[in-house]
Amino acid sequence: MISLAVYLLGISFIALSPPWEGYDELAHYSYAQQIADTAKVPSFESGKLSMDIEHYKTTAPMPYLTAPPFDENGGFTYRQWFSDPLSRANSAHDSPAHARVFTAGEIPNWQAQHPPLYYRLIAPLITATADQSWAAQLFWLRLISWSVAFAGLAIGVAATAEAIRVLYPRITGDYCQVVSFWVLLFPGLLPEFARLGNDALVMLFFGMVWAWAAKRAMSPLSWWWYVGLGVLLGLGGLTKVTFLPITLVMVGWLLWIGTATDDARERARTWFGTLIVTGLFLTIASRGYLANVADRGSLTGLVELTHSDDFASWVWLAGFKHPQQLLKGLLNIGLTFIWGGTASSAYPPVILVLPLLLMTTVLTLASFCRVRLREPLSVLAIWVTSVMFASLVYYLLVRIADDKVGSGTPGWYLHILMPPLSLLFALGANELRSSFSSAALAWRIWLGYSFCLFAGVTWLQLSLFAGCTFKTATGRIYHSADWSCLMEFAAIYRHLERLTFPVAGFAAFAIAMLLACFAVLPWGFIRSRSVA
Repeated sequence: MISLAVYLLGISFIALSPPWEGYDELAHYSYAQQIADTAKVPSFESGKLSMDIEHYKTTAPMPYLTAPPFDENGGFTYRQWFSDPLSRANSAHDSPAHARVFTAGEIPNWQAQHPPLYYRLIAPLITATADQSWAAQLFWLRLISWSVAFAGLAIGVAATAEAIRVLYPRITGDYCQVVSFWVLLFPGLLPEFARLGNDALVMLFFGMVWAWAAKRAMSPLSWWWYVGLGVLLGLGGLTKVTFLPITLVMVGWLLWIGTATDDARERARTWFGTLIVTGLFLTIASRGYLANVADRGSLTGLVELTHSDDFASWVWLAGFKHPQQLLKGLLNIGLTFIWGGTASSAYPPVILVLPLLLMTTVLTLASFCRVRLREPLSVLAIWVTSVMFASLVYYLLVRIADDKVGSGTPGWYLHILMPPLSLLFALGANELRSSFSSAALAWRIWLGYSFCLFAGVTWLQLSLFAGCTFKTATGRIYHSADWSCLMEFAAIYRHLERLTFPVAGFAAFAIAMLLACFAVLPWGFIRSRSVA
């Protein structure tokens, strides 16, 4: 029931999000629409956003900007739009006069560096919904993406649960708690995956890779296991550059397993299987990355490294010259892992989220105390998490070197690692519970505080979409001219109706809460009886 509740929470998030509130949805939509209508992948040099989007911003509100001045987004903010007579004449539910067809606009497409697999798969749905309203079309596109991501999450979590049953039976209860309350403790998972974007397919492939690895951690497998792993990593490489570090970790992990094996035949088979994995990944995915080197001067294709004079080898080192911005960026990674918000980037005061980041840090450090080199799956979890975090830090340093600002490197990408992170957090929770008698009380306080904080943030976010709260030109924190508007439920609902599907959103949320209560309360009752 918890799984269904999480899925419904994602649907609720989708239904209550106005058009383009998913991060980078403007660019992801334009990429897929261009493939759907022209069969051409957008060029990194000349790729543009769709003219349809540029027209939308002249008649309907757009998200606030992520950089100052935050309220000058080139069109209407929510507050401006609901104060304008235009809001009474237009809505996101208006059907287009004719089916939308891609025409290049003026704004560059900043996501054109991505491989095209996700966009080719979503393109038929773009075509099928081209005659629907923006609200309806984006609902279906987001729903498909969320369903794909959720499948990856479910596969990864199920594989981790099975591995824990076999390899770590002592932490089964801790794992159930971590997974059950993940969305409450780290609600940034929802805006990361309940949107239009290629991270959904990344999550599916990584969930499958992790499940594949969990099988190998439990026992050696046949040659077909290595073939399957190579194909999955290759497909991931066709989806996003994220799979470059993931593939490096998997190859290193297999080499380490081979080295640690006493059986010479098994060692040779593991090493040769690693060659198969590497060869398949390079065969499937290397073409696009070699094109990045030829066209943009870097393997990753990062915009900031394009045509770098020194082949982008050491550009990132310049980021260390700005330690204050580096610390700011590291803090931002942690905070946006817990809650990344939406494209409008409106946030509660940082001081309110810091306790949650502190608890997450303690849990992470505790997990390191329980990892043993004889446990291949927990070693893989540490490696893949560390390398992915290092990749984010690398990108942070590149951005600091490029524009001297320690922002723009979000931590919500780490939710792709939910299966290994859930294992590590369960190990950490077990370590804390075994070492400190007050750990159970701290866990309840953490849950209660997180629930209260994000219940408030959810309402502030909805009120932002309704024009009640807003961002000022210089502030990311929610503001309001009159905070009493938060209690004007009918007005907020009417405004949301212009842009979203509040009936579906609130209904999905209510059902999700009921399912969660039915799943969690009996479990808590049983635990309390067992303690008594």
